[in-house]
Amino acid sequence: MVRGEDVLTKVTNALVCLLRARRSMGGQVAQLGYVPKLLSLLRQSIGKPARYNLMIQAIRFVEVLAPSAECMRAMGKGQACGLLVRSIKPEPHRDASFTVETVRRLIE
Repeated sequence: MVRGEDVLTKVTNALVCLLRARRSMGGQVAQLGYVPKLLSLLRQSIGKPARYNLMIQAIRFVEVLAPSAECMRAMGKGQACGLLVRSIKPEPHRDASFTVETVRRLIE
């Protein structure tokens, strides 16, 4: 581990960078059926203290996949936004500002 980063964070960083560099891969993520799995992971991690901070990792993926029309159809704006809003209630987490920015990107 470097500077306390765990393996999940490093893998998430790599995949987010890849998806930012290759926007067209977002459609592939949707076609392969990973978007419902991502939302399920987000739903399961809300409100639970997680050792690897799964909720934030899932939110990072939602944020990077938001520009993809295929992913948006697979997510359903209302469902994804609802999950993100639920993640900051009743007490905002330390990454709440990033979550609000992700909701903004989904709404655009």
